[in-house]
Order: sequence, then structure tokens, then C-alpha cells
Amino acid sequence: MPSIPEAPPDVASPAPAVPPAPLPPSPPPAVEVAESPPQAAAPTPIEKATAPAARAAPRFEEGGTEAGLRATVIARLGVGASIADLALSGADLSGLDFSGKVLGSIVLSNARLVGCSFRDARLGGAKLAGADLTDADLSGADLSGADLGRSNLTGVSATGVSLVDANLAGATARGAKLERVRGQRVILAQVDFTDATLQDGALAGADLSGCVLDRTVLAGVDLVTARLVDARGEDTSFAGARLDDANLAGIALRRADASSVVADRSVWDRASLEASNFSDAKLGAAGLSRAKLDGAVFARASLAKASFMGATGDRVDLTGADLEGADLRQAKLGEAQAEGARLVRVNGLKLAMPAARLSRADMTGASLRSARLKGADLSHAILRDADLRDADLEAADLRGADREGAKLGGANLRAAYEDPK
Repeated sequence: MPSIPEAPPDVASPAPAVPPAPLPPSPPPAVEVAESPPQAAAPTPIEKATAPAARAAPRFEEGGTEAGLRATVIARLGVGASIADLALSGADLSGLDFSGKVLGSIVLSNARLVGCSFRDARLGGAKLAGADLTDADLSGADLSGADLGRSNLTGVSATGVSLVDANLAGATARGAKLERVRGQRVILAQVDFTDATLQDGALAGADLSGCVLDRTVLAGVDLVTARLVDARGEDTSFAGARLDDANLAGIALRRADASSVVADRSVWDRASLEASNFSDAKLGAAGLSRAKLDGAVFARASLAKASFMGATGDRVDLTGADLEGADLRQAKLGEAQAEGARLVRVNGLKLAMPAARLSRADMTGASLRSARLKGADLSHAILRDADLRDADLEAADLRGADREGAKLGGANLRAAYEDPK
């Protein structure tokens, strides 16, 4: 029987019948981890990247977290819980109902709040700068001291809203309904109020400098001591508004309705008031120096001691107006209509009113030295003690005028119509 060959001397034991499956290759760090105890295994690279994010505050602006934030807000509002601790700047919360909620000092800067209801909500000191509140309902809300600078308030309904000491500078409020708004000292500079309604509001001391007021309704609004410097608008309504001591220097209004305004001591210097209506207005001691008044109507207005120095305008209507003691120096008011007006003791040095209609006007004691009244109708006017020295009265109608005590030395009466002596 043949003998079995011996195993080679360097082999200790026979090889197994089925070799084990080879381990997959691993990078050196993985091998090192494999040799460590399982409980001490280091986190994988993915775990290192995600673990901090899981602990950080959610970023709603990133897709996937905004819906969760919105759901959180809805849930908290539903149970009356506070949302003040949530990061809501830039959040899209459109259509949510915040009615009656206490949200003082909440931060909603640049948030999207389209169509939201804040009716009767308390938002004193809220941060809403840059927020989009298009078509939102702010009726009865308290926004005292809130910051709404550069916000979009297009189409908002905000009847009875409180904006006392609030800031809306640079906001857009086209078509906004702000009736009976309370906004003493509110900052409304550069706001676009096109087609907006602020009727019967209280805006004493408000700053509306540089505002756009096209077709804006400010009828009955209290604007005492307000600033509307360099504002502009067409077809704006100020009817019955209070503008005492207001500053409207440089305002540009076309076809404005300012009938029956009360604006004593108001300032309109350099204003452009083309075809605007100030009938029955109270403008005592108002300043209209260098104003442009083409086609403006001041019929029956109270303009005692007002200043029109250097004002210009053709066909200005001063019918029945009271300008006693007014300053008309160097004003140029061609073809003005001033029948029955009171020009008692006016200072009209170098006043130019050619072809003016001044019949039955009371010009007692008026100083009209060097005035240009060529072709003016002064029939039946009262010129008692008036100073008309060096005045140009060529072709003027002086028939029936009371000239007792009038000074006419050096006046040009060539071709003037006078009563027969």
C-alpha cells in the first residue's frame, strides 16, 4: 500500500475546505474604526454635517422648513399661544388670521402677509419694515410706534387703525382705505397714497413730505402742524381739512379740491396750485409767496394778512375774497377776477394785475404805488385814501369809483374811462 505524502514542513495544518469571503477594502481610517470598540465608534462624516443643523433654529426661508413654521404659527394661534419667540422675518404667512391677537413688538420684517387679518390686533412697536401687507385687514389695529417703513400696504383696509408715532416712510399705500386713522406724529414721508382714502383721520403733526397724493382723499382730515413739503398730487381732495400751521412749502397740486379748508398760518411758499379750488377756505396769515396760481380759485376765501408776495398766475379767482392787510408786493396776477373782493390796506407795491376785474372791490387805504393795472375794471370800486402814485391805469375803467382821498400823482390815466366832470 502506497504511503501518503507528508505535508510540507512550513504548513502547520491543512487549509480549510471553503475559504472565507474576503472583507471589502476599507480606507485606513475605517480600518482603525473597525478595531475600536463599537461603543466608541466615531460618527460618520454625514453625521458630523447634520448633527449641528438638527440642533439649530429652523431657517424658514429654506425650502422644507417654511411649511413647518407656518404650521407652527397656525397651531399656536389656534390655542392662543405666543409666537413672539419664532423667527418670522421674511416668512410667508399670507392669509392667516391674527385678529385680536396681542403681538406687541413682534418682528415680521420683510414677511409676506398678503390678505392677512390683523383686525383689532395689538401691534404696538411691531417690526414690519419691508413687509408685504397687500389687501390685509388692519381695521381697528393698534400699530402705535410700529415700523412699517418701505412696506407694501396696497389695498389694505385699515379703518380706525392707530398709527401714532409709527414709521411708514417710503411705504406704498395705493388704494388703501385709512378712514378715521389716528396717526398723530406719524412719519409718512415719501409714501405713495395714489387712490387712497384717509378721510376724517387725525394726522396732526404728521410728516407727509414728498408723498404722492394723486386722487387721494384727505377730506376732513386733521393735519394741524403737519408737514407736506414737496408733496405732489392731481385731483387730491382736502375739502374741509384742518391745516392750521401746516407746512406745505413746495407742494405741487393740480385740480385739488381744498374748498372750506381751515389753514390759518399755513405755509404754501413756492407751491404750485394750478386750477385748485380754495373756495370758502380760511387762510388767514397764510404764506403763498412765489406760489404758482394759474387758474386757482379763492372765491369768498378768508385771506386776511396772507402773503402773496411774488406769486404768479393768470385768471386767479378772488371773487368776494377777504384780503385785508394782505401782502401782494410784486405779485403777477393777470386777468384776475376779484369782483367785490376786500383789498383794504393791502400792500400792492408793484403789483401787476392787468385786465383784472375789480369792480365793486373795496381797496380803501390800499398801497398800490407803481402797480400795473392797465385795462383793469375798477368800476364802482372803493379807492378811498388809496395810494396809486405812479400806477399804470391806462385804459382802466374808473367809472363810478370812489376816489376820495386817493393819491394819483404820476399815475398813467391815458385812455382811462372816467366819469364826466
